[in-house]
Amino acid sequence: DTLIVTGPTGGRVDDKTGTARSDGVFFGTLPETPRPFREAGAEVWSALAQKLPNTVSWFDTNPEMLRIDSDAQTGAKAIDVTAGATVKGLIGVMDYSFRHYTILIDAANPPSVSGNRTYTAVSAAGDREMTIASFNVENFFDDEKNSDVERETILSKEHFQKRLNKASLAIRKVLSMPDVLGVEEMENLKVLKKLAARINADAVASGLPDPKYEAYLEDGNDGRGIDSGFLVKSTRVKVLETKQLAKDVSLDFKDSAGDAKLFDRPPFLIRVQAIDAKSSDPLTVTVIVNHLKSYLGIDNEKDGPRVREKRKQEAEWLANFVAERAKADPNENMLVCGDFNAFLFNDGYNDLIGTLKGKPDQRVTNPSKTYVTGLFDLADFIAPANKYSYVHDGSTQVLDHILVNKRLSGRLLKFGYARVDADFPVAWATDDTRPERLSDHDAPVAFFSLDPKPTAAPASTPTP
Repeated sequence: DTLIVTGPTGGRVDDKTGTARSDGVFFGTLPETPRPFREAGAEVWSALAQKLPNTVSWFDTNPEMLRIDSDAQTGAKAIDVTAGATVKGLIGVMDYSFRHYTILIDAANPPSVSGNRTYTAVSAAGDREMTIASFNVENFFDDEKNSDVERETILSKEHFQKRLNKASLAIRKVLSMPDVLGVEEMENLKVLKKLAARINADAVASGLPDPKYEAYLEDGNDGRGIDSGFLVKSTRVKVLETKQLAKDVSLDFKDSAGDAKLFDRPPFLIRVQAIDAKSSDPLTVTVIVNHLKSYLGIDNEKDGPRVREKRKQEAEWLANFVAERAKADPNENMLVCGDFNAFLFNDGYNDLIGTLKGKPDQRVTNPSKTYVTGLFDLADFIAPANKYSYVHDGSTQVLDHILVNKRLSGRLLKFGYARVDADFPVAWATDDTRPERLSDHDAPVAFFSLDPKPTAAPASTPTP
């Protein structure tokens, strides 16, 4: 009778034509069932399932979900829905495909859909606030040939302009123009500068002050040419230092080529200071944006060991860097952000976020060393229903994190995710009149006070 959508309709985008095609597939649960979240452990369907040690926990892949294929039957039309939508009157054939029980909707009996959502924006920074965010903008390429990249994607001119429009909308309307924005999957500095110029122009055209975003990025090692960088609102923040980290560090693995790099997308560091005439000691923050090795191939019989080891070594290198920096300057405000391709807990193979927090779970196939980083993951402290930045096969999960040290946490005012991508159908990806589905990741945004939080006054001593 009724299904609540937990994962929006999928599909694919053709970068050459600039068109998006729906595949008609979405996921849902019965109304009384809580929204499914990714849980700790390796997937029970893992290719290595029977070979993993018994200390590794298992994730059951949330079998309470149904997979819906709305256009599989002859004559049926694809249904594009957002997460949270209500679908009523589902009639069709029960199939089993892609490891899910799947309803193939009858062409003659299409269901009704209500409650499709739109984006949810975060608030803009207040006068005495600094906002820091990160955003995976998913394969943000332009329409020009880059001779240095072997496996490059080149968009049509029209498609690239639409991508610029859509990104500008998302950053202005949904992320509310953060003061510092770490960006992942950006082609190069030239493209990031084009995005900064578009945001600035669009802000002025809409009657807002010019944010004067400036772009910072250095090329890394990725074979497709995607990199990490920053957009900085120069009207509110002054850049003191930028530095790409660990570009030439090698992966220590017996089956890797001698020149194999540890990071495809090296971490990128920026040190910023608030432009604050009211303070003699303006808030200064060191921010490191990251895009760690993906899950692709992690349970592959042949390549899995290298993938798991690379992910572990990337997290360990970053954790060690933060730990050493904390020793050198205990008064530094440190923030580490980005797409870590890692959950809030172990995935059975690694525990990357645990490594960065200095508390790696050892019940994994590739346990990490312990480093005293002093970092806290802000997603640990928000409501359970909001703990996600990505939706995979109907299950919500956190891949995008902001971690801060204790000193900076004393300035923290609030934290959340700008809901702009994960809950929305792929069919919306090429509609540049709306911000939703620029990519497949939502953006974490943190708010910090420019004023030190006052210490509590000591309790008065009662008189006898």
